[in-house]
Amino acid sequence: METLGRALTREARLIEGLQTVVARYVADADSKAASAALDSLAHRLRQRIHTEETLLFPAIEARFGEDFEPTQRMRREHVAILDLLAKIEAAMTAKNLPAVEGDLYEFKAALHTHHEEEARVIFPLLEPTA
Repeated sequence: METLGRALTREARLIEGLQTVVARYVADADSKAASAALDSLAHRLRQRIHTEETLLFPAIEARFGEDFEPTQRMRREHVAILDLLAKIEAAMTAKNLPAVEGDLYEFKAALHTHHEEEARVIFPLLEPTA
């Protein structure tokens, strides 16, 4: 049976893969395809962040305390990631593909770092023996 941590890791890889698809379409100057892929990425990412902040983090904080530093840090990272996503969406709406490309580079790094930290710090807390 797949653990919650493994399922969330698999989903993180999917989100990162969607970011790669957006970047490829942008590099090919295919703004229509890039926009559609970005919509899919944005939907999945916002849905995941909502789930983490309304279900996952409160459950962890019920166990470790409301001021549990790792979940607080994850929330701050969510704000930064969503800010970057909003910049990318605005640049895509303006059809400013060079700006999208630059912002995607920063977004990719932030997202990857965030997912690695979740896997290292948060997901082990979800295991039955934690």
